[in-house]
Amino acid sequence: MNESAQTEPKELLLPERKWGDAISEMGLRPDDIRTKKLQAFLPHIPVNSGMPVPWTVAQCLKALNHLEITDDEKKLIAETVTAEADAEILEPYGTLLTSLIREGGRRAATIISLGCGGEGRMERVLADRIRKDKDLASVDVKWIGLETSDKRTDTSFFRDAGNEFVVKRPMDNPHYADLISDNSLKLMIANFSYHHLGRGFTNFLAQCKGLERVVLLEQPVTRKQWEDPVHRTAKIAYDVLMNAGLDPEWIAQASNNPDLFKVSYLLEEEIPKGSDVTRFPKVVPGCALIDFKP
Repeated sequence: MNESAQTEPKELLLPERKWGDAISEMGLRPDDIRTKKLQAFLPHIPVNSGMPVPWTVAQCLKALNHLEITDDEKKLIAETVTAEADAEILEPYGTLLTSLIREGGRRAATIISLGCGGEGRMERVLADRIRKDKDLASVDVKWIGLETSDKRTDTSFFRDAGNEFVVKRPMDNPHYADLISDNSLKLMIANFSYHHLGRGFTNFLAQCKGLERVVLLEQPVTRKQWEDPVHRTAKIAYDVLMNAGLDPEWIAQASNNPDLFKVSYLLEEEIPKGSDVTRFPKVVPGCALIDFKP
């Protein structure tokens, strides 16, 4: 037998019980709709330690096409994810942004939202929190939504008067500070969008030069976790499944072109030294607010 054939990694379909540990590590309750759907979803996704991340993404999208999931279940997934974030994240997130603007000491501040999506719901809540802070009454706060295509709904926060919206394709490799032409405090937030850029963190940091602060709402993993094919597959499958509820149009497009769904999670080891990190253990799976100066 050919030696390379003996050592070549094989694709494995793991039984449901083998995925139990991966689901438990996410902190999901047994009665959670996400648990139930992952239990049905994961056994149909092959695991291959020798294949790159895009291959795993394609396998997840392929398996999703065969998953029995109703529109009501997708809606429940979206509502569950949103409610979890609202309950745990928005208050400390708003406090962080108001503190950064206050400490900046400028008469104006501009906040770029990287990957702002269609509705800008979280940005609207954060903007209201900033607006209600009496110490910032004299500060002019502007928002810029940044996306790879125009996904804005009719009621999008980024259609409101005074807010800007910019489209930059992934291959444009923009220097984010250049989007702000005045002398305002330059901030950027990214709500679960960094890991869909499909580029390394070193390159991302280079794009952030010139910004005063960057705040990532992310789900960082350790290098050991990301190198574990079972953990990596479960993480990507969770991402695909959640977006089937949160952004079904994107998932539908990616099903025909898997390259549209890029995944490159932030590693714990990559978090810049001196970052202010707020963990949310109750928010699945392992969410954190990471505030740093690039």
